[in-house]
Amino acid sequence: MDLLSLSPIQKERLIEQFQNYFNDELSMDLGQFDVEFLLSFIEKTLGSAYYNKGLNDAQALMSAKVELLTESVVELERPCEI
Repeated sequence: MDLLSLSPIQKERLIEQFQNYFNDELSMDLGQFDVEFLLSFIEKTLGSAYYNKGLNDAQALMSAKVELLTESVVELERPCEI
């Protein structure tokens, strides 16, 4: 299973955004093939790093939420003399 795959619609939108950026900011007119090649390079070189960062951020958020839940459960405890 390729976790870093983009849907065709996502790729199409990214290609359009890359073309607009290069045209507007760098005055370069890139064709679809050029942008697909660039996008493929970025996916291969940076994709895993951003994916892993997202997983780490999600894990940190979940850990914080579990800690809050644990504290809430402890607060519900009643005094017991046993």
